[in-house]
Amino acid sequence: MHTNKQKEKPANAKMLDTGTLSSYLWEATNILRGPVDAADFKTYIFPLLFFKRISDVDDGEFSVALRESGGDVDYAQFAENHRFQVPEGCHWEDVRAKSGKSRGLYTA
Repeated sequence: MHTNKQKEKPANAKMLDTGTLSSYLWEATNILRGPVDAADFKTYIFPLLFFKRISDVDDGEFSVALRESGGDVDYAQFAENHRFQVPEGCHWEDVRAKSGKSRGLYTA
């Protein structure tokens, strides 16, 4: 479920160049992969990336609907405002919160 709280960018936030981003993503991949053989990794990472992307799209659509409605949270949650339906408690952030201190989900 969405809240009306907006995430703020840290004061020291800066744009990453492609090389730095690539390096971060590669390291995150290695953290997530752990002992999994590289050839089998796609069976783990692709669903995880898809799940993260669906959650990000849901967040974006919620923000747009919230802005269009002048802050009406009920309107922003209507299914008609979203391409995907993320069940309550099944958003990326919900899973992260329930995962404890799993390093991979918090550093990726």
